[in-house]
Amino acid sequence: MATGSQVLFLDEPTSGLDSYTANEVVLLLKALSFDGCTVVCTIHQPGSAIYALFDSVFVMASGKCAYFGPSASVLPHFEKISIQCPPLFNPADFLLQVTSADDEESSEQLLQILDHAKTLNTQSPAVSGQILRASVRGASPLEQWVCLFTRCLHDVKRNGGANIGKVMQQLSTAVITIALYVNMGSGDVVAVQERDLTGILFYLVVNGLFGPLFATVAEFSPEVNIVMRERTAKLYTAGPYYFAKVAVSLPFDVFPLVIGCSLTYWVLDFNHSIEKFIVFLFFLSAMSCCSQAIGFFLSILAGGDPQIASAGVGPLALVLMLLGGFYVNTETLPIYLTWISKGSYLTFSYQGICINEFRNALLLADGVDIDGEACPPDAPQLCRPGEEVLNDLFNNGQPQSTEEWEALMVRNMLKLIAFLTVSYGLGLLALAAKGPKFMRRERVVAQGKAKGADP
Repeated sequence: MATGSQVLFLDEPTSGLDSYTANEVVLLLKALSFDGCTVVCTIHQPGSAIYALFDSVFVMASGKCAYFGPSASVLPHFEKISIQCPPLFNPADFLLQVTSADDEESSEQLLQILDHAKTLNTQSPAVSGQILRASVRGASPLEQWVCLFTRCLHDVKRNGGANIGKVMQQLSTAVITIALYVNMGSGDVVAVQERDLTGILFYLVVNGLFGPLFATVAEFSPEVNIVMRERTAKLYTAGPYYFAKVAVSLPFDVFPLVIGCSLTYWVLDFNHSIEKFIVFLFFLSAMSCCSQAIGFFLSILAGGDPQIASAGVGPLALVLMLLGGFYVNTETLPIYLTWISKGSYLTFSYQGICINEFRNALLLADGVDIDGEACPPDAPQLCRPGEEVLNDLFNNGQPQSTEEWEALMVRNMLKLIAFLTVSYGLGLLALAAKGPKFMRRERVVAQGKAKGADP
């Protein structure tokens, strides 16, 4: 429907619905017909209000046509053979009653009805070849996107408990993190503070790896098969659906993360400033978005099977975490593993968030106060510049200036944006390649012609 189909065939669209909902469905189909779409549907025992909405009616009895023509002319047609509908009687119930053969009398009446139906002109302009060959503009990609975005948004709103659960999860995680690290600046030596800061920063980054990755696989995998069926029916194309799904999912996944990380940042003893806070949120939000994109991609590759997709998530997350720069210095990795670390979005995020925290900063032990902006050379255990911490973490102890570290942070931002674009692009390509697929239609050759016989 999102593609603006010219002809729509429906099999009992009102079955299982109450009278009000059934009437709303038929009203929607009526509105589609006004827009140039030919709607053909089978229906059993419609109410009077629903029957009045139909333009043409095809009545079947014993597998044959009992009437085909305008709905308003069906009762006069039967009156010609002395079969009258009682006053205030539902025409649909009347048609069902007179076309059902339960005994000898009703069988004779049915034969009379079928014989009288032969006088009808069965050529209806509504289903003629001319309308089927007419050129009707389908829905544009933007129109499809708006329709699918609205549907995805309704689905998310319908799961209000899950949305509240995401917010509560992030808040509870923030409370636990604050409780653990509330005294992280109280070490007697600066090494304690350095270890606590790098540990909590890596934890926040890893939280943006596992949570969105597993949640996306669990939520999106069951939807893949539905999308495949709907695309097979040519209800919409891959691009508008994918972009609508991403546009709806991103805010509902990033917003709880922003709440939890904001609370953690301002309560704990980080290097507070508005600029650093914005960069802090950028890296963590980009980390979450990249994990979501990978989750979409794996779910589509697995064909909507959450078990297969989850089997790929575990090893991927483990490798990214081990090579992220916290457990091992990325500059000392073997050459056959370096490429993984250099292309890992977790590495980009962890490096960026650490550079944001340690640049232009001094790490001081508890109770230490210095004059000026530099550490005294005779107290390395009590004061340490943030750039030295970065040198040990990411550059194998080799010194780099603050400007060089800031340039690396900007490059990591751009790498994250590029990784995010490529990841979502791979998901779109995978979805487009997955379906719809059809079996090749074989041409049936007559047996005589296959043997070389004359036709």
